[in-house]
Amino acid sequence: MKQYFPKWSLLIYLAIFILQCFAYHYNRILPLRPRSVHHWRQADGLVIAQNYYEEDRGFFNPATNLISYSGSRDAVSEFPIIQYIVAKLWKVFGVHEWIYRLINIIFLLTGFMIFMKAVEKEIQNSAIPILLCTLFFASSTVAFYGSNFLPDIPALGCTLAASGMLLRYRQNANSAVFLGSILFFTLGALFKVSFAMVPLSFFIMWLVQQVSRQIKIFHKPLLEIIGFIFFVSIIFFWLRWVNFYNSSNGQVVFLTSIKPIWDTPEMAVIKESLRDIFSWSVYEFFTAPVWLFFLTVFFALILHFKRTDKPLLLLSIVLFLACIVYAVLFFQNFPGHDYYYLAFLPFIAFTIFSALSYLKINHPAVLNSTKLQLLFFVVIFLNVWVASVKMESRYFMERGNRKYSFLISRGQRDHANYNHWNHSVTMKSYETITPYLRSLGIKREDMVVCIEDPSPNISLYMANQVGWTSFGLNESDPDYISDKIKRGAKYLFLNREFLKEKEYAKPYISHKMGQYQNVEIFDLRPFKKD
Repeated sequence: MKQYFPKWSLLIYLAIFILQCFAYHYNRILPLRPRSVHHWRQADGLVIAQNYYEEDRGFFNPATNLISYSGSRDAVSEFPIIQYIVAKLWKVFGVHEWIYRLINIIFLLTGFMIFMKAVEKEIQNSAIPILLCTLFFASSTVAFYGSNFLPDIPALGCTLAASGMLLRYRQNANSAVFLGSILFFTLGALFKVSFAMVPLSFFIMWLVQQVSRQIKIFHKPLLEIIGFIFFVSIIFFWLRWVNFYNSSNGQVVFLTSIKPIWDTPEMAVIKESLRDIFSWSVYEFFTAPVWLFFLTVFFALILHFKRTDKPLLLLSIVLFLACIVYAVLFFQNFPGHDYYYLAFLPFIAFTIFSALSYLKINHPAVLNSTKLQLLFFVVIFLNVWVASVKMESRYFMERGNRKYSFLISRGQRDHANYNHWNHSVTMKSYETITPYLRSLGIKREDMVVCIEDPSPNISLYMANQVGWTSFGLNESDPDYISDKIKRGAKYLFLNREFLKEKEYAKPYISHKMGQYQNVEIFDLRPFKKD
């Protein structure tokens, strides 16, 4: 059977990618408002697009809906080009969050396609690279965030695209291809700085090549050093500006610094974090057998170093070390934050690419064998099945045929059940509350206090209001709401009945204006002292 069909490979992969999207229920998920795991971080990205749209802000003046202690809403995390573009598209097509989801999917697809074509050209085989990228998209974590609002997926897509272009540059020494890779690397790191470890690993390879004739990836030293200096300079100045912008506006919402393991307060916390990582988080990315396969391949290649494509394997080793450094520097964020594992995928990609190159050099018959393709197919099928079930558990827990699937552990099922319950009693009403608020005469710019919402922006974004949430609320502080009244709060939203008994809320519930589902709305203006 013919293994190399470059004219048709992109079309075939696109068809498979679309089938995977249906397997993950993207057709049902695209119209949904933000919800499920990491609802908090989803809203933090969307709210910046909302402010670009509502207030026609300039690109370098992003904002959230949360008012900081300084009185400003100006804040930024990732490079907000996607939010800015989404806001402009909303002006044309109306406010539809599926536009944001679709842009993230396009970034991911682009990265997979460019990387796939580079591997295809290198090993002169189309079937295996198609199956390889299909396997990457079979990750439960990639599947979940692929249609989401977090910046990690655009960062991953840009990084894979840039890596694929550098591999093509290795083959053809085309300056335009190299510059394109630098631009993609830069954009990826602007979206999520952790992905900078990939171009920095390539730069280490560039340094190694200057002293070793056995390493051959780069061709034009002057062009390349200018490209890497451009990359480092842009990322450096962007991070400096982000820190300046947030600190000058009193914003503490976004993480803009490392959270290393040595700053973890107690050894018991480190042990608990490691237990969480190795018992749950890491297996959200891939199943245990797939992780075992990846690591076995990696260390087997090291043992056969002399018979490998040395530049590719050395790059994989550098990326492995970079992943360790990354995990140490951001250790405190790994437990419970499965999207942090997305930065590991380039290492996995280059490890498998190195293995395929090894087979091409030493065992071409195995590379082109039907048995290898069948092995890929079985692994992909099982992981797509797992990812599909997990997607349903995260979004559609009411479907009984998947609710108690053996593919979901009891802990995962309990976690999904809690998320669905918590969303239904705290945030679901906010998804459609805005027209009702406007009917009461409450304008977007009227400052509100939304309780119970421990996040900075979920309820404020969903209701399209500015103001405050329970973020930073000290339950023992009876003056929390009175302080917000002094700062201009006009309305109080309470979404749980028991909240009216709280000391900080009880004095301010005498002027009820209305109720939308479980959200009660109280007028705070009578308590405003002149």
